[in-house]
Amino acid sequence: MVLHLFFVVNKNYQNIIRILTNEVGYAKILVIMDKLFDIGQFVPVLTEQAVIAELVKRVKQRRKELGITQRDLATRSGVSYGSLKRFEATGEISLAFLVKIGNAMQCLEDFNQLFGAKKVTNLKDYNG
Repeated sequence: MVLHLFFVVNKNYQNIIRILTNEVGYAKILVIMDKLFDIGQFVPVLTEQAVIAELVKRVKQRRKELGITQRDLATRSGVSYGSLKRFEATGEISLAFLVKIGNAMQCLEDFNQLFGAKKVTNLKDYNG
């Protein structure tokens, strides 16, 4: 089975669209595409990858605003330097370590806002 990979670069040269063609089937192509791309790069939708990237960006920004290094934050939070460095590079971290980092940067109360907003599923419930 031969897999043909074609690369098409959009006019802004920011996104690469891979068109996969062969006999693997549409479902397998979707799985492959999902692993390779964040759909948010192509259409305006909120994705897990985009949320993680934005969170990492805000953590780095707050750390820099506080004037502390990764090593300093690791020491203050009790999270290993390697874990903190990996988080800032990849977005991968345990929830417990993320809370420790938030606490060390005086942002612990921000976690209480997660999932706090009531989800409106019926227009009768909307009070806005």
